[in-house]
Amino acid sequence: MLLVLYLLILLIGILLKKKKHFNILVILLMILIVFISIDCPDYSNYEIPYNYIKNGNNFYDVGFIWFLICKIGGMMGLTFRVFKTLIVFISLLLINDTVKFFCNKEKEQVSKFWLIYLIFPMLLDCIQFRFFLASSIVFFSFRFWSEKNIFNIIRCSLLILLACLIHSSCLFILACYILSLIQNGKKNNITKYIILTLLFSIFIALGREQIISFLSLFINKTRIDRYLLSGNPSGMMSILVNFIVILTNYQILSKNIDKEIVSYNQSKNIKYIYAINNINKLCFLILPLLAFDSNFIRIFRLVWILNIVNYIILQKHSSNIFLYKFKLNYTNFMILFALFLNVLFFVGISFDSFLVLLT
Repeated sequence: MLLVLYLLILLIGILLKKKKHFNILVILLMILIVFISIDCPDYSNYEIPYNYIKNGNNFYDVGFIWFLICKIGGMMGLTFRVFKTLIVFISLLLINDTVKFFCNKEKEQVSKFWLIYLIFPMLLDCIQFRFFLASSIVFFSFRFWSEKNIFNIIRCSLLILLACLIHSSCLFILACYILSLIQNGKKNNITKYIILTLLFSIFIALGREQIISFLSLFINKTRIDRYLLSGNPSGMMSILVNFIVILTNYQILSKNIDKEIVSYNQSKNIKYIYAINNINKLCFLILPLLAFDSNFIRIFRLVWILNIVNYIILQKHSSNIFLYKFKLNYTNFMILFALFLNVLFFVGISFDSFLVLLT
């Protein structure tokens, strides 16, 4: 039934020209899926620790902040089903509010974001709701990212640190923010990042043990064992596909900021575009980590959400997108790109989880 409902809402979103309140439909659908689905195998990774903490036990291997969140849920007497639904609901509110902020509360633009999000990565966020909460906090922090006054720096830093304490994958965004403060708007050629990626790959191949020892100073031992010592590494084809995805995002943003948009250089939107494109470049440095564990790919999932907003901002100034020598409609491109990413994850990583989630 959930699968039929999901496909029906997706079809409505694609075919309906006026979809001012489509975001509400997607949010309600996601809450319904998370609340109803109880047999998804991935949920046991969250449910067992939650019930253990709820029963009055201490379990800090999940991270202190997540332990506190679970502890509060247990003190409130929430069942795991209600707990995960509440976490997803809070995350959705943060994302919806941030999208409204960058889309200037234009309902059509906000709904367009949720259409692309519905295609990818909504289903994965239904499953990995801890990472979803951390991602939503990171996304919310971007309203303070570009304006580098002391108050915004403090607010942005605290939010990203909170996200990192919820899920360590967000350490990448923290590194990006620190680098943005150091660079202070200076531009770097993408070639530099590709060369650094190659050097980083060689360094990982030659110094794996040293890297693990260094990271163990900042990351919980359980997560080190999970992602670096016993993880499921990605194959070369997966790494190559992700390289193409990152490069495509970067090229689109670099080539489609025309003079009309640049004339609004002081706006929060153009600063957001430049900030995300810098993150796109830094994503190249994550590619070698896929050789440790394919779970590092979730970082690209967060970056994709950030890029959806970029495409919607650019679409307000031009209906067409230029990718190398090709000219495409923005909406069609976003839908096709999101479908491609969904197939990539659906077939390669999460087929069983998706199937159980929607049945």
